[in-house]
Amino acid sequence: MRYSLASAAGKGRINEDVVVVFERDGVTDLVLMDGATPLTPERCVAAGASDPAWFVRRFAHDLGRVLRADASQEALVLEALEGTRAAYRAAGGSADVPPYAWPIATLAWVRVRDPDAAGA
Repeated sequence: MRYSLASAAGKGRINEDVVVVFERDGVTDLVLMDGATPLTPERCVAAGASDPAWFVRRFAHDLGRVLRADASQEALVLEALEGTRAAYRAAGGSADVPPYAWPIATLAWVRVRDPDAAGA
């Protein structure tokens, strides 16, 4: 599978947004995520510029790991979130983190199938 990742912070600030394009077997997935600005200065995850910035990059990684052309986008999101949740807990995000401090993001996802590609 081939993929491209685009993410750059404006004016040197923390970037909590990501665009990733996955291409394989006649299917192109364009995934855009806009991480929510944290509502608390506390951090749960040491790696990354902020918890939401960590979240969007980690979720993009986990989504790329589970992507299959024959699965629904809903099923793939839920499957990728399992890995992201486990990584969040391992990195310091525990059950006692208040809900307003959880890293979250909006997600837009377009899946394009090449009708001429085998298996698409």
